[in-house]
Amino acid sequence: MEELTSAAKTIVALEPEDILLDNCIKKLLSNEQFMARIVKGCVDECKNLSYEQITALLGDVEFMRIPVEPGLENAVLSGELAQEDYVAGEELVKFDILSWIMAPVRLSDSKTDFVKLYINIEGQKAERPGYDISERGIFYMCREISRQCGKEFTLSKDDPVKYGGLKKVYSIWICPETPEKRAGTIETISLQKEVEKNGMVVSSSTIEDRYDIMCLKIIRLSKNHTYAQSSGELIGFLTDLVNDEMSKQEKLDSLAGHGVRITKTIEEEVRQMTAYSQNIAEKNMAKGISQGILKGRVEGQNLLAEAVQKLRNGVTKEELARQGYDEHTILLAIGIK
Repeated sequence: MEELTSAAKTIVALEPEDILLDNCIKKLLSNEQFMARIVKGCVDECKNLSYEQITALLGDVEFMRIPVEPGLENAVLSGELAQEDYVAGEELVKFDILSWIMAPVRLSDSKTDFVKLYINIEGQKAERPGYDISERGIFYMCREISRQCGKEFTLSKDDPVKYGGLKKVYSIWICPETPEKRAGTIETISLQKEVEKNGMVVSSSTIEDRYDIMCLKIIRLSKNHTYAQSSGELIGFLTDLVNDEMSKQEKLDSLAGHGVRITKTIEEEVRQMTAYSQNIAEKNMAKGISQGILKGRVEGQNLLAEAVQKLRNGVTKEELARQGYDEHTILLAIGIK
């Protein structure tokens, strides 16, 4: 029997509503208005741009379509491989959101150029799913780099530039279930250059090489949906977005307060998201009530057994009453004794 991968086990463990809710949130994140806010808050080259400028510079968005696993992208895009054709019991893991942006770079007071940046955005429900998020994020960045081969650069011996065509990649991970002590933060992991000379680290190099081509951002949101004003605009915006305790109207009002233009598409996706959240909450409540009833029955049976044993050991019913046993339990215990 084939073993499930860790990703498949996580998916199997989720209820249908959990998966639908997760996909609803990711779908909203792929909307250009939401992407613009994430890009402005995480992509260094775009921090001084307005949301409108970022939206205008964004390229095509691929939503849950491109496989992460090397070698499968062309097969999926060509239609040769579909999810139902994949190995039984496993999930065809895909990038949540892939896009690119032409970011402006000022060369001088009078000249501005544009550089292409690749952007990946991922929603990560479990903060600690059995591995470090940073490990997975680094792998995703490496895939963003490798999939550029043949598109942005070539390995041809006739190509004088070769790797010089590489474009910088960002992988941005949103973790909505973070404990308070780590919540409200944005972590940055990128390549750093260190130059050693004569056994000592020196501050500069004579070679101006290009190495800043990967940047991982991990956004950690409070699982209690709280945030301080000092956390920044992006933290507040995303915290309200994933808050499953908000009604549809409360969420729409919050998004509008963050400057989002509420379209019919956004309103419908928010409606679906809050509906799934409500269904999950109602199921959890029903499950909790059921478990509470069962627990009460077990505790009652244990209490009755104790009372029976005490009566057999010579304890009177008056003493049982003084010890806190209710009249119904005492009468049942006498009958059993």
